[in-house]
Amino acid sequence: MSKLLRPARLAATTVAGAASIASAVAAYRSRPRVEPIADAYRIGVNDAVPPQSITVPAKEHMHGPATRATMRRLGLTVAASQIAGLGLLALPNRPRLNALGAGLIGPGLGHLYAKRPIEALVAAASLPVSVSLFFATGNNVAPPLAWIGTALHASRRVEAGRVSTAAPLVASALIAGTYAVERRRRQKVLADQIEDAKGVNTYLSSVELPLRGKNLPEVTAAEELSAAELAMARRLVDVALQDPNDWSNYELIDQFRESAVRYTMTSSLRALQAMQYSRMPAFRGYLSEGQRQLIRKHQQPLVWKYWMWENLWGNLSTNPDPLIRQNIMLGGWLATPIGAYERITGDLQFSEPGALNFVVDSRRSYAYSFTSMLEALADQFETSPFGLVACEPNWVYTLCNTFGATGAYLHSKVHGSDLWDRIGPRYLQGFETEFVTPTGVNRNYLSVRTGFSGPLAAGSIDSLYQRAFAPHLADRAWALTRGAFYQDKDDRWRMMFSEKGSFDAGNYARTAAYGVGLLGGAMREAGDEHLAKAAFETLQENYEVYIDDRGWLTVDGVSSFAHGELGHAMMLRKANWLNLMTKGMPDHWRNGPLLEAVPYPDVMVGRAVSNDGKGLEMVLHPGGAGGRFEVDLGQLVPGSSYKVVGAADAAITAREDGTARLAVDVRGRTEIHVVPA
Repeated sequence: MSKLLRPARLAATTVAGAASIASAVAAYRSRPRVEPIADAYRIGVNDAVPPQSITVPAKEHMHGPATRATMRRLGLTVAASQIAGLGLLALPNRPRLNALGAGLIGPGLGHLYAKRPIEALVAAASLPVSVSLFFATGNNVAPPLAWIGTALHASRRVEAGRVSTAAPLVASALIAGTYAVERRRRQKVLADQIEDAKGVNTYLSSVELPLRGKNLPEVTAAEELSAAELAMARRLVDVALQDPNDWSNYELIDQFRESAVRYTMTSSLRALQAMQYSRMPAFRGYLSEGQRQLIRKHQQPLVWKYWMWENLWGNLSTNPDPLIRQNIMLGGWLATPIGAYERITGDLQFSEPGALNFVVDSRRSYAYSFTSMLEALADQFETSPFGLVACEPNWVYTLCNTFGATGAYLHSKVHGSDLWDRIGPRYLQGFETEFVTPTGVNRNYLSVRTGFSGPLAAGSIDSLYQRAFAPHLADRAWALTRGAFYQDKDDRWRMMFSEKGSFDAGNYARTAAYGVGLLGGAMREAGDEHLAKAAFETLQENYEVYIDDRGWLTVDGVSSFAHGELGHAMMLRKANWLNLMTKGMPDHWRNGPLLEAVPYPDVMVGRAVSNDGKGLEMVLHPGGAGGRFEVDLGQLVPGSSYKVVGAADAAITAREDGTARLAVDVRGRTEIHVVPA
């Protein structure tokens, strides 16, 4: 009987080999391609953005063309391996090759063929473990190594006369059935999403859009900082001014995922910039110095050397350059605060060649500027089939790319560069085609090697920055995010709260503060002040919020990253980022008098603004016991006299360089006006 079956088994192996080769060739040809940019996405930084509906456009597929091509390539690649495995399993009188083939069908099946069930369990478990590494760190080597490695191991564990072909064959049938079931499931999910989109669009078409016409405020300084906001400012500034290699007050859990210090630093940067633009555009001092310190701190090896490992196991590359390829989770997140710093202060030092230098050792270092950092990103945007760039090997995150695109927008506004033209259209087209689902919510991340994506979210934090160049995306996200709020029986606005479903990205704890910061900030930017307050009330009702003995606003059990996002939401005011990005600093702010420096921490600034480009208004607070101090003014008219109200000096005369020093008594809230005499 075995002699009769031998030709059939050899024929099966031949057919399987041919089918495997055909599947591999088809996989190679299924590579995603870079699509041409549609004219609708070619919007310059100084162009009026054409009005677009925030309703969700009809989609025929669950995924965009690049994602579908990637999933097709993955399916064909796996099929090639499994068909080859079936061919090897069919070979007569070749038990080791049979075991190898069974292992190629699926991890653990080779060991089942060899009748080693315990080893089969271990081999099968290696796949989810390796996939977890793949998801968590971009380790692209782990899954194929686990799959092929266990198959090779099984081929060495076969004993003559002790094999079982049944288990691998049954498993193969189950795998084939799983493919068919999954295909039908996806078709049903798409049909359900298309149906759900009708209800979503009914809601979206009824929403009154924010920040339009008379509802878009002019660029003005808001009210002075409250006591809680001053305490949050104290916290953010104290940490920002720590020594470059001082990592106290940071969570040092890992540098690969959300708790990495780079995210904590950039959240603090955005908080400081929101405070400067909305409350004290005429103040530099410790506020600008803290920003410079945090930007420079990104050069510390702790911040960026994780990339050496990720690039090694994800791209099989030993190049430690942290910005030349992928890693927009460093360059993108940093681009937005550098751009905002330049937009607010006019200080372009980070655009100078070599302003940022990443030193590997005595022989190797990588010097960048804000400009060259974005140019490296632009090269990748222009060649990405997904429109967006990978944060780490394999994984594209929408938020990292939103920050990269925002940085390019700000650079083009400040420098008149073409970086937005190179990055923006690719980002916009990729975001809409690959990352927006048929129901209008966004995929937070996507695997460029598998097409897998998730989780789904409205995109509230993206909306803060997208409104300048893609208001329809921002307003759709804002409208969907409002679903997190409701009115109770007393018509009081509340935020939905569940600690079980909460997540603090900075310490991986189940606390809601991080989410409160994101939602509160999105609502405040859009002008929904009542919803922002509801978010903060949720925080106060469920957590201990207090000012500690350092003068810091503190939420117990909450990470520094979450404190940064809370600070950002607290400092924001209506249209903060929209006005900063599109309008920047009005002439009377840019050219008017400045409060250049105060003796921090003895004196803190609650508000500083020049409303007419001639005078200066400021509110100062003691950082400690209070007393008489000297503060420095700048951008005064050289040689001109000024009248002072509220200070120890009643009058000052500007030096020839437009500076002056003013004596002030700060023993409580101190309001000072400086006006031309």
